[in-house]
Amino acid sequence: MNKKVIGLMLVLAGLTNSTAVNRTIFFDADNFFNTFFEKADRNTIQSPTIKEISKPGADRYVYQLNVPGFAEEDLEIKFNETLNLISISAKNSSQTDIDDTDNEGEIRHTHSSSSQSFSTSFTAPSDALLNSLEYSVDKGQVTLIMEKIAPTIKKGWQSVTAKKIKA
Repeated sequence: MNKKVIGLMLVLAGLTNSTAVNRTIFFDADNFFNTFFEKADRNTIQSPTIKEISKPGADRYVYQLNVPGFAEEDLEIKFNETLNLISISAKNSSQTDIDDTDNEGEIRHTHSSSSQSFSTSFTAPSDALLNSLEYSVDKGQVTLIMEKIAPTIKKGWQSVTAKKIKA
């Protein structure tokens, strides 16, 4: 038997009050729940990561994200100019019906269905022109392209005299 099992048996039997044994048991209990939830997280579909691939100084922004298993018609790409937000979502589903005959001549009907979806959004840079947003899909990879707003040229400080408000 290993030390943890022996320690648990001793604590349950009331034969020891060793804090080292108790600490080991509680650490293992915490570890059990941590790994339980980590495994649960691995079974959920996570939103794809959006990465910027535009070159510094370019006149447009280019972003890419991988969406394997989704076709172009599964995607929905929206933008909100007020919030400067781009939202990308996708959903697809499939159904299969199979009629089969087993060894005894009985007809068996099998129905299966599956679906997957994701939704993600990100804040576009403040100088991105959202109404110029274009996208392409190639082999499970989405590319988003937005033009940059031309910067205004400011020449030094400007002095403005404030006017007094008349009551």
